[in-house]
Amino acid sequence: SGLINPTALCVQGFYCPSGTEIPTLECPTGHSCPTGSSAPAPCAEGTYQNEKKQASCKPAPAGFYAAFQGNTNYSLCPVGHYCPSGTRFANEFACPNGTHSPETGRYDISQCQKCPPGKYCGSPGLSNYTGTCSPGYYCILGAFKPTPRDGITGNICPTGKYCPGGVSDPVTCPAGKFATNEGNDASDDCLDCPPGQYCAGVGAGSSSNLTCDAGYICTGGSSTATPTNGQGGHKCPPGTYCPAGTTVVYNCAPGTYNPGMGRENCFMCPKGYFCRGTNELVYNLTKITGYRGNTNFTDCPSGHYCPDNTSTPLECPAGTYSAAVKLERVDQCTPCPTGKYCHGTGKGTPTGDCFGGFFCNQSSSVPNPTGTYPDNGPCPSGHYCPNGTLAPVQCPPGTMNAITGQDKATDCVSCTAGYYCATSGLTAPTGPCSAGFF
Repeated sequence: SGLINPTALCVQGFYCPSGTEIPTLECPTGHSCPTGSSAPAPCAEGTYQNEKKQASCKPAPAGFYAAFQGNTNYSLCPVGHYCPSGTRFANEFACPNGTHSPETGRYDISQCQKCPPGKYCGSPGLSNYTGTCSPGYYCILGAFKPTPRDGITGNICPTGKYCPGGVSDPVTCPAGKFATNEGNDASDDCLDCPPGQYCAGVGAGSSSNLTCDAGYICTGGSSTATPTNGQGGHKCPPGTYCPAGTTVVYNCAPGTYNPGMGRENCFMCPKGYFCRGTNELVYNLTKITGYRGNTNFTDCPSGHYCPDNTSTPLECPAGTYSAAVKLERVDQCTPCPTGKYCHGTGKGTPTGDCFGGFFCNQSSSVPNPTGTYPDNGPCPSGHYCPNGTLAPVQCPPGTMNAITGQDKATDCVSCTAGYYCATSGLTAPTGPCSAGFF
């Protein structure tokens, strides 16, 4: 008693209101009482004190938070967040866009997990991903929207590939296909390489403009210049030909042939043979639209001749014939023999004997020719011509015949009375009988 000034400052851990003689009031939990405190100070947000008589408050430990003033304890950091030491409230530190945290008690931003491949995390403070990436895009890791374009967390699906929803890596278009656009989302967006071309590599962003080899047809979707398995094309079949880059198979033209597969051109039909053929297209991609061309050549038949490149045998002309096959030239056709006629064209044998009263020397096309002897024609006067005669038969001595076209020996008449017929083949008497004779 009798003090002019206070004895001393109130000791830490206690508080001394006005009139205090001895520090006896203990600092309660949830508060701090440093030296000289006149009243307990509530622990600030982010701190706590679970003991009495403390001069200061403790920071909330890492992985926890203390949300109010006067905290006597702390709370576990919630999912989707992290809580460094001294965190003041539950959502003070949210895991950022592109991350999530499915576990409680996280204390550092590095413990926020990047959004998994194929997914996106579209807002802060997530305990799980928001959803899958959009079709036409791919999400690598840490994507924060379904359509990333930064090339780090993801991007639009590039050309030559397609991206179904929720992928982390674009799917490559297979060989034989291409995709020119970005943002493809289905395998159907990979288009077949055009007919006549091939796309050799995978992931083509455009058609190659590489033409398929001659002898092959690429019907679309070919991965090689020489398809043979029916996938995207095949070898050109026998009887046809295929120029490089063709989209259709061509039949061998008339007068040509092709016995093998995979040919660029057809061969000329050789002399003595014919190749009928057709010019129609045999294939239009995969659908047959015509008749297949020649796969081989055929012997030129009798009565005909076949020069190079013959599609239809040429007939031996009238007045000739040919029993032989494989003639190459018209001069190999045989003239119709004496006594025979070859009527019409394309004869393999003579038609028959010339008519009686006519002489067929050679190459006669009718049985009753109208020429004059010694060419084909009516039997000359002074002669008679049986059917198929090889030469006109002379009327014997003592007879004559002034008329052409006779066919029998009886057509030779006796020499006129008073005259004589001294030689064969006379058309008139040789002269009058001598005096004293008759």
